[in-house]
Amino acid sequence: MLDYLLNNFNRFSNLLPIAFFLLWLWLQAKIGEKFATRSAVSELNERVAEVEASGTRQERRLVVVENRLNELPDKDALHDLSIRTEKLGGDLKAVKASLDAIEASNRRIEDYLLNRKDG
Repeated sequence: MLDYLLNNFNRFSNLLPIAFFLLWLWLQAKIGEKFATRSAVSELNERVAEVEASGTRQERRLVVVENRLNELPDKDALHDLSIRTEKLGGDLKAVKASLDAIEASNRRIEDYLLNRKDG
């Protein structure tokens, strides 16, 4: 076969550029399957940058939420606040009782002053 090709090289020399072109096309297709194109790589880089930026925004939001949670009262503080509120309610009942007594006294004085007859 090789002897036949070498002896008839002139007849097949016109087909060589076509054969090399077909070989080049086949190699380009195989390389395209294995490796990414520049546009695909640049698109991927843009998407990675967007994800990183989104991650940074999420981290900032998380820090804000954590700071707000740290400022909230804990279980012991809420319990103490509940006890103080109950004590304050009891104190207000005592103050109301005193004010009721003062109101009654004031009404009696007012009635006395309104109903007394000047001499």
